Amino acid sequence: EKENKSLKYTSNVDNVFPYYKDIFIHFETPLQYANFDNMVVMEDTIDILLDVHFTDSLKRILRIQHEWEEGVKYKIILPQESLVDIYGQESDSIMFNFTTTSEDDYGSIKMDIKIDSIVHTGYPFILMLVQGQAESEKVIQKHVIYGDSMMVFPHIIEGDYFLKALEDRNKNGRWNTGNYGQKLMAEHVYF
Repeated sequence: EKENKSLKYTSNVDNVFPYYKDIFIHFETPLQYANFDNMVVMEDTIDILLDVHFTDSLKRILRIQHEWEEGVKYKIILPQESLVDIYGQESDSIMFNFTTTSEDDYGSIKMDIKIDSIVHTGYPFILMLVQGQAESEKVIQKHVIYGDSMMVFPHIIEGDYFLKALEDRNKNGRWNTGNYGQKLMAEHVYF
């Protein structure tokens, strides 16, 4: 007996989807075959075409690009067996139903960041707008800055946020704990 396995995937699509974002589908295994000819895409009741492509050479990350209309219902269907991974596992039907947000759902945060006058390091900083507590914090947006900057965080929903700045001494785009053997201190974090 053959075990019925289908492709495993995750996506960034919820029932309500930001109108300014692209859809990403991350497959657990690389794909060998993909056919988008029978893909159905509806904007309300009208058939539309989307830009669909893989962002990596292993074909694990599928990107769906479109200039979504604000406050509109969409349906995307990838029929069964449209995708096959390198182990021969075929996809079940993949369906997304969502309504896009509108500009009225968001605000923005604008701030004048003065790093040079506080810390004189010469290193870039990773500036993160964060929501939640220390154990469950979620980075909403992040930017790399090189000194004093006027920052704008667009498309922010109502809520409580805090700002976190990481001094990126090795310029790898993330916080490093340091290395006792190499006598390297952990990168500084500012709130």
